[in-house]
Amino acid sequence: MPGLTEDEVSLDALASAMDELALESSPLPDVIQLRKQGLAPALARAVAEQLDLRERAKHKLPTIAAAGCLFSRQALEQATHEAIACKRISLLGLTENAANPSVLDLTTGLGADFFLGFPSWKGVGIEADEARARLLSFNQERLGQNVSKTIRLQTAEDFLAQSGRNSIENGEFAVLAIDPDRRP
Repeated sequence: MPGLTEDEVSLDALASAMDELALESSPLPDVIQLRKQGLAPALARAVAEQLDLRERAKHKLPTIAAAGCLFSRQALEQATHEAIACKRISLLGLTENAANPSVLDLTTGLGADFFLGFPSWKGVGIEADEARARLLSFNQERLGQNVSKTIRLQTAEDFLAQSGRNSIENGEFAVLAIDPDRRP
């Protein structure tokens, strides 16, 4: 994924370039057009990809897309639709005023369930993929949830073996979310 390796583009540089361009027009600019605007080759490729992904995300994750969040293609394809994430919570009968407003998401992915279903709850999101965990942390700040939620880079199995099982058994979390990747 462009923008996630040290030799390419940082997430901050990518987001900054996208914010400065403030592109809402259609059709979206391609890499050549972005290069003509003075962007370095790696940054132009990353911006073009993010513009395409953000356009796709507007339909599936409108709140996350509107916040200026960043995406990976695979994470966006596998992400829970925003309406479904919110419906899941309503089916549990939980509200923002629950007695123990906390969530443990063992397979956070792009964070649709984690961020949208429980926007003001405290929580822990577990993500095994380093690039995706970096996106989650970046997007968490964009969504204004960096105080109440923690993203941990580790597998669900490692988290449960280290401390998570006790946390669950002790009732530290009102909700345990598990919605793993179904594709390699």
